[in-house]
Amino acid sequence: MKAKFASIALAGAYLAGQGSMFLFQMASKATGHSELAGIAVLAATILSFGFQFSELGAGRIISYYGNREFDRLSSFVVCRIMIAVVAALLFATMTSQSSNELQGLHYLGFAIAVLASANLVSIVEARQSYVAVAIASALPWLATTLGMMLYATIGDMPLWSVGVLPLVVVFSSLFWSHITSNFKLINRLPTPRALSETAAIVLPLLYGQVWGRLVVIFFLATLGWESLANFGIVRYLQVAIVLISGFILRPLVRGLLVGEIDSNRQLRLGEFLRTTRNPFIFSIISTLIAAIVLWIIGSGLEDWTILLFVAPLQTIASIAIQISHAKGQAIQIFKMEQVALMVNAIVFCLLWNTNPALAMAIGEMLQMGILIAYRILMDHRGSN
Repeated sequence: MKAKFASIALAGAYLAGQGSMFLFQMASKATGHSELAGIAVLAATILSFGFQFSELGAGRIISYYGNREFDRLSSFVVCRIMIAVVAALLFATMTSQSSNELQGLHYLGFAIAVLASANLVSIVEARQSYVAVAIASALPWLATTLGMMLYATIGDMPLWSVGVLPLVVVFSSLFWSHITSNFKLINRLPTPRALSETAAIVLPLLYGQVWGRLVVIFFLATLGWESLANFGIVRYLQVAIVLISGFILRPLVRGLLVGEIDSNRQLRLGEFLRTTRNPFIFSIISTLIAAIVLWIIGSGLEDWTILLFVAPLQTIASIAIQISHAKGQAIQIFKMEQVALMVNAIVFCLLWNTNPALAMAIGEMLQMGILIAYRILMDHRGSN
């Protein structure tokens, strides 16, 4: 019952937060304001790079440590702040040179990233406080949507002001998380081991986040606002399917990995998939329904429909990665994630000129397939 309530809370937060931005984009496109929808995609891309530092690596660190060594979470947070400062500054520098429309939004994104990386809200999940995680993840997105609505209403409003409201939300939640959680940061520098463990957990996620956002900037430069808007809408649907499937799985996965479900047999990917079928069935059915709806709507959205079919593979790959961390194979899966992402990038660069959507879909399918195949191979070796 507790797992079911947690899944509902997390899925509801996503629908309220990122769902509000999706509705804004759809409404803008439906009323003939495709450029505004594209601007919303760009703003969300920049600001969400900062938002994701609030949760970046938290799920994996909990899987890695389980219910033990909670004091080491302080080292994780300190290391994540260090990574966020460097990564967000580099990202802000790259995006500041790519589009005049940003008008300083990238530097607000940098501030959000640094604050969010010090946030303990997602780590409260280790105490199974899923409602706190849900609220904290929804509010920045709601604030961003409100900022875009103001931007659309006040014509001469600079785009950077869209990021002010989410910045305030993240700043406030930083203090709230420190006050309400039972964790205390230890005033010490992280050990080399803690730094390497954190890097192995956070960096693969970070590389993927950076790659996805650079693709958005690239699409803006080569395809224009309308194509960017279409891509952004379909991408939101794809991510929604993956995340909602993940929210259904998240409490179940955590229970399995930290020992609340004690079964070495179920720590194999195949066994886990057989015992938790519903989220994956949901992922497949949702993908088919969303694809049909996009084809019916048309208006250029159907050109990007193929991206939706990556979602079921992404769901399975995320579980494969968590199982690898639970088995103490963080470094091995870290290396494999880099190989998989590199394959994705190479395929995209080779094929994008013929069909950008197809190039992205094939690259991502290969990326997820590599991670799934690696996990199956490791399970097979372990059973021999």
